[in-house]
Amino acid sequence: MFMFIGWSLCLISIHSVDGACSFPPLWEGEWYDSLHGDITLNATMSTVAGWVYDAYNQPVTPFTCVSENSTSNQLLFIGDQQINLFSSTFNVFVCIQWRKITDYSYLFYVIGDVEPNINGNRRAKVELNDPSKTIFSTADYCKATIGPGVEEYNVLVKKGFESSVVQWCPTSLLGRFTYVHNDGATSSCASSSELHVCPTWTRMTFDYTKCATKQAFSNEGVVDCIETIEKDGTYFTTVFNNGSADNANFYRFSCLAVSVSGNVVYISDSKGSCQANQTSTSKQNDGSGTLVLTKQGKLFCYWHLLFF
Repeated sequence: MFMFIGWSLCLISIHSVDGACSFPPLWEGEWYDSLHGDITLNATMSTVAGWVYDAYNQPVTPFTCVSENSTSNQLLFIGDQQINLFSSTFNVFVCIQWRKITDYSYLFYVIGDVEPNINGNRRAKVELNDPSKTIFSTADYCKATIGPGVEEYNVLVKKGFESSVVQWCPTSLLGRFTYVHNDGATSSCASSSELHVCPTWTRMTFDYTKCATKQAFSNEGVVDCIETIEKDGTYFTTVFNNGSADNANFYRFSCLAVSVSGNVVYISDSKGSCQANQTSTSKQNDGSGTLVLTKQGKLFCYWHLLFF
């Protein structure tokens, strides 16, 4: 662990090794990243532009892949800049472990401990630079004392292929609902509201003409499910906003923690990726609040399933 005391520092650019890793097929070009924002992957150079890690209050970007483990789908990246702190230089390492969802969408975890001197509770490793060290192994860097939970996954979506990555929403959301939204202080919507996830099964549509409170960080009220992971009865669903996104009020991604009890569904949201230990009934620090959904009718989606 490193402590930042407020001394001056600067960044030093370093030469990076070209083509050190083999990216998965189609990992080329511009992507949406639920953790980092808009990024550009260069498979030839093994680089990623758009990752920005504010280490000791200085941005480190871009990153170059220096090692891989093709068996476990791990890629180890090093920042192309070094931090100069107290007359010493430090490197920033980020390790990801990926899994294919579709040809144009991928899931990844950042493997590492939360680094306290990087803004945003990011998982990374800050290490004193050793000029004699030129080989970096995933076995040494892709590990953690307290690693990410199942819910802490991130998603990549390739730009231009947004409609090709949609997945079914959790079955507990397949229907038509009224809902109550609570922002942590006040409640809104109630019986004058409507959410429907049918007949597409993949799209959540909030009717803002009935209740104008914005949901899932979407200005239009329409988001598509692109991945769901279950943990202890809670479904962590990443949804994609293909409408307007200003990264201030409206975001490209949000993650929903979803649980169900009878005909009532509980949801909390988080902009970007899901948060560590996120629950469906508690407002997240970066969330808009919680939803309590009540299903209207029983056969709305399932009738469509039977006759599709």
